[in-house]
Amino acid sequence: PGVTWRVRADCRVPASTAQVQQTQAYCAGRFAEWDEKITTFPGLYALGAGAAWLASLAGGGGGASAGCTLPVLRAVNLLPALATPPLLLALLRRLHPEAAPADLLGNALLLALLPTHFFYHCLYYTDSAATVSALLLLLLTLPAHTARAAPRARPSAAHRAAVACAAVLCVALRQTNAVWLAFALGCDVLQQLDGSGALPARLPLRAALAALPKALLSAEGAEGAGGTARSGGAGGASGAGGA
Repeated sequence: PGVTWRVRADCRVPASTAQVQQTQAYCAGRFAEWDEKITTFPGLYALGAGAAWLASLAGGGGGASAGCTLPVLRAVNLLPALATPPLLLALLRRLHPEAAPADLLGNALLLALLPTHFFYHCLYYTDSAATVSALLLLLLTLPAHTARAAPRARPSAAHRAAVACAAVLCVALRQTNAVWLAFALGCDVLQQLDGSGALPARLPLRAALAALPKALLSAEGAEGAGGTARSGGAGGASGAGGA
């Protein structure tokens, strides 16, 4: 009366054969070779080849090809798996500073164990590393949640370099992370406008969108004037010192 379907799953077969083969090509030095079935940027495969090279050094040599095995490549996701909970906890602390520490820790663990994220740690695939890189980028760029942003000091060169490296890594691991890059950039711009007072708080969406171009121009002009004033002050101090 009915039809019975039987499905046999063999966990010994890698679920991401194309990714493994692409990384093994990189391990063998064939960097011009590319599998057309792959639609992501080669960030994961470069990391996998580096991990295989380190594994070969630890195992007595033999080059990256000797260490480019499926267990080693799957072990690459161990770092994202370990980094996800502390990154989530740090983000939750920044966005919800009034929450109890136990609540923040519990939510971070629940998010880290989300099935659509957690089980990808068992595969050699881009999801784990791409998610962690996006979390790192957001942690470096998102401001703390306050009722009204305070003017921020200009980021240091080290911080700007860290944000740039995180952004490159984020997109190199998965091109759709460009959405999170745009989100982080937009949040940073809005935070600067809010802190400078160029964009009034609590505006309706339509009014805020209408005021945004003028706020950007006024903030840019204020930044230029501030840089000129700083340069003039430094020149005056130098002249006084010479006198």
